[in-house]
Amino acid sequence: MPTTSLLQAFEQLAARKRAGEDLGPEDRERWRCVRGELEGVLFHGPADPNADRREHLRVPVAMRVRYWSADELRDRYVRVLGEGGLFVATDEPLPVGSPVELEIDLVRRGLRLELKGEVASVQSDGDPTQRGMGVRFVDLTWEQKTVLYDLVDDSLRQSLLERRRYTRLDSRLQARFLWSEGSFILPTADLSPNGLFVATEHLMLPGERAKLLLLVPGRENPVRAVSEVIRVVEAPLPGLPTGLGLRFVMIDPAGRRAILDYMVDRVLNRFGPVDPRAEARAQPRLKRRIPVRYTIAEQEGRTYTRDLSGNGIFLQSYEPPAVGTEVQLVLQHPDNGQRLPLDGRVVRVVSHDPHQPHRVPGAGVRYAVLSPEQRERLSEFMREFILLESEPLER
Repeated sequence: MPTTSLLQAFEQLAARKRAGEDLGPEDRERWRCVRGELEGVLFHGPADPNADRREHLRVPVAMRVRYWSADELRDRYVRVLGEGGLFVATDEPLPVGSPVELEIDLVRRGLRLELKGEVASVQSDGDPTQRGMGVRFVDLTWEQKTVLYDLVDDSLRQSLLERRRYTRLDSRLQARFLWSEGSFILPTADLSPNGLFVATEHLMLPGERAKLLLLVPGRENPVRAVSEVIRVVEAPLPGLPTGLGLRFVMIDPAGRRAILDYMVDRVLNRFGPVDPRAEARAQPRLKRRIPVRYTIAEQEGRTYTRDLSGNGIFLQSYEPPAVGTEVQLVLQHPDNGQRLPLDGRVVRVVSHDPHQPHRVPGAGVRYAVLSPEQRERLSEFMREFILLESEPLER
């Protein structure tokens, strides 16, 4: 089901549940299916086998939380939020059954949410980035439930809609940020017309705002904008940086146009590497979920990309083909519908790992030698995906 339809189905069913309506067997099954599909999209993996025992949808978030433990006030991050509970990232989880009093500062809303809970589960083994404790809320007031409903809905819409709207380009540019704590020059890790991700150890709270000056090649004056922290990556996956995801909340049209022009120029190879050390890739990589058709050993299939470049493409799959497998690909132009066939070979496989739900499983495919016409058409396709400011094609 397209994600827009999933969102609409969730909102309709959630409104009835929150109003206290008792869903019939057919609607309960529909709720279970919608929740499972949404969590698969949000967490880049198959539905959690424990999902059927939960009443509420879970969404990925990045919020600070405080709680008392052994007479010590601890400051940690919430990675997962639901109407019935949350997951706190910590190397020192409390025992199952421990009562917990939580404090969450909602900067954008100007309030502090105080909640009572009980530790329901503990993850203390395996991947350090996944360790923590699941807390179940208890004795929620009507006001607390209302705030939680809003938080879940806002996080869901942001995850489903904003990240789909704009293509991101991996690019290392210098940005000067002006925070209340001072001025910082930070490198971008990726860039879109709607925001950017910066690699930094200087982590801020979600909702905090900062002015920024972005140095864009080919532009004499820096792009000026006001940005807002919407994602905090404190414990990234191996090989990825800690940092901040920021959304532009104020940017003049000329500045947004300058970012678009730069991204297009990079795809069309009108720039050399901005930083030879940081821009190690021979071709710029676009991060966008794009539908793609493929054929492997005469078996046809359809999936989505995680990213693509002038040299290759990453196909999302829970059962990726083996390294060395030959693949025939077909990309569809987002504007005129023309199809671009490409041959390739699998050069890398990322297997599904239930302990790393944010890791996208699939296969990295390197294109075969492209003809000048194919390379020109591929560049044009990538250009259009950058300029396209709507949802990816769902056909």
